[in-house]
Amino acid sequence: MTHIMVDIETLGNGPKAIIAQIGAVAFRLGEVVDTPNSFDRSEKFYRTIDVDQPGRKFDADTFYFWMMQLPEARNSVFPVEKENRVSLAAALVDYHDWVRGIKPEKIWCNGATFDHVILSDAFKDLHKLMPTVKNPTHFRDMWDQRTAIGWVKLLGFDIPRPEFDYVIMHNAMHDAAVQAIWVQRVFIAMKNHLG
Repeated sequence: MTHIMVDIETLGNGPKAIIAQIGAVAFRLGEVVDTPNSFDRSEKFYRTIDVDQPGRKFDADTFYFWMMQLPEARNSVFPVEKENRVSLAAALVDYHDWVRGIKPEKIWCNGATFDHVILSDAFKDLHKLMPTVKNPTHFRDMWDQRTAIGWVKLLGFDIPRPEFDYVIMHNAMHDAAVQAIWVQRVFIAMKNHLG
């Protein structure tokens, strides 16, 4: 049963936030991937996006947040070279096709009110221009990792976020991989605990 973990980096917090990166990995519950580098190339999706997105919004607090991040994170999200970025439409079409190729059971993200909401809004806008492209995730198939981690804590134990030396926090690809590994560990812990 294949699942997908998706992570986005943005320049805002609302549904219309500018999307700067989309990262995703395909994973299976019941298995544990040792490191973010262990995901096969076909199991990964990653796009850095041109932030010139008419109709989408930027907010000053998020810009300030980015200025406080490590240079590695800022440089991965905002590469100087324009050729390292794609349009939002191109990124969404590529993501749509990749997800449909994977045929996941569920699509996860870090929380219920951010990644899924912003991606859904962006797909809604794109669908008006390209009717054949729509959000590849049905609302019933959107799951979130924070809830899973909360259930584990309610059972009386904690599975901390996996740490890897080479991971860049706030890089969508790295965050998606770490979050997928975390969900795998949480699932196995719950399965072992509940028998």
